[in-house]
Amino acid sequence: MAQFAEVDINGKVLRVVEADNNDIINNGGHQSEQAVKNFGNSVKLLSNENKWVESSPTGEFRGRPAVLNGTYDSSLNIFISFKPFNSWILDENKTWVAPVPYPSIEEGMPNIFWDEINVRWLGLDPEFVKYEWNKDTLTWIVL
Repeated sequence: MAQFAEVDINGKVLRVVEADNNDIINNGGHQSEQAVKNFGNSVKLLSNENKWVESSPTGEFRGRPAVLNGTYDSSLNIFISFKPFNSWILDENKTWVAPVPYPSIEEGMPNIFWDEINVRWLGLDPEFVKYEWNKDTLTWIVL
């Protein structure tokens, strides 16, 4: 299935709607203006200021699939997923990353998660002991 994202004037993805691949192929092909126009004739925009942008569910084009509340960067012609936490930043690949690199040691730590309040990675071992990732020593520290 193909997808189209409804994007507002600020680039925010408001919704993602599935489309029939055959309709796209028979109307100019993927990423064509004709396919966009044909889709727009079938599914109306929420506002006349918005536009449809085709998205690849596999990320084959436009960087990655469109997601609700993500954005579309028209200058780079890519979709950017929604920002998961306020402290995270966009890297050179337009992917959100934590300000502290993800732990390089995962063995024995099946549950690793981001602690936004303290801006750090935490982990729970199989016995539910809580750990903090020390980015300087690259070790887990029991809390």
